[in-house]
Amino acid sequence: MVTLKPSQWVNFPWFIIAAGSAYLFFSTSIDEFGIFDINQSHWAFVAPIIWWLWKYLVINCWNFYMDERSETIIEKKGVFSVTTIKIQYFRIKSIQVWQPFFLRIFGLSTVQIITSEPFKPLLLLYAIRDGESWSQYCLDMAKYWRTQKGVKETDFHAF
Repeated sequence: MVTLKPSQWVNFPWFIIAAGSAYLFFSTSIDEFGIFDINQSHWAFVAPIIWWLWKYLVINCWNFYMDERSETIIEKKGVFSVTTIKIQYFRIKSIQVWQPFFLRIFGLSTVQIITSEPFKPLLLLYAIRDGESWSQYCLDMAKYWRTQKGVKETDFHAF
């Protein structure tokens, strides 16, 4: 079983803001004698630091599990309340790979998987490395499991 995790690089702008806020918080909290003074602290500078920690935890607690032997892709995410979603490979309809400039700088991409799953028609493998290979892997697994189960894909469109 392979575990994919979104990259923390997506939080880099928040990290820069939090680092600047931490600098401002501590630099404004030092009195003229070089001693930390809690009464002089500007507590508004703490909010971006807490926000960055939250964003860090959200990405850190988000996993995708893929396995050749199983029939499903599993998405598990959540910090306090955890949601687990299982999508069967044979339900994959199409796949799109996005590489926005910011993600492409770090060799990351987002793979959008469109499914016929009623509760999760769209699955995003967010900010993962080697997105092209993973998209091809998912397509190959979809083809394999459709053949194994004898499932045919049929689309009905309202005109």
